[in-house]
Amino acid sequence: MKVVKHSFDGVIVGAGGAGLRAAIEAAPHMKLAVITPVGPGHEKTYNELCCPSIQRAVEHSTGPFSEVIPLPVWDLRGELGRSRARNLAIAEAAAKAYDWIFFLDADDLLNFHAFEEVAPL
Repeated sequence: MKVVKHSFDGVIVGAGGAGLRAAIEAAPHMKLAVITPVGPGHEKTYNELCCPSIQRAVEHSTGPFSEVIPLPVWDLRGELGRSRARNLAIAEAAAKAYDWIFFLDADDLLNFHAFEEVAPL
């Protein structure tokens, strides 16, 4: 019989509101990546509207996150497609040990309360 050993900083039992709140409180150093595929025709929109909306949200409040980074996936020739671009960014965020991911399209704006709204869940 093979025994698999796991190592954890903490274990939370329960999936209700109290369990989620405990998880948030136990992980004050959570890292968040905001993944945005940037396809053909969206470079200017991303640079002038989308990315600044992420910055405004960070300046307002990072909520339970100790680090928030924009993670654009530049696909200006349209070779990847939105889904593949997202998947590549998920792999990059996982490799960098990010705990949470937000998806945001290049032509969308992030509400400046977005990060702080995670905590009350």
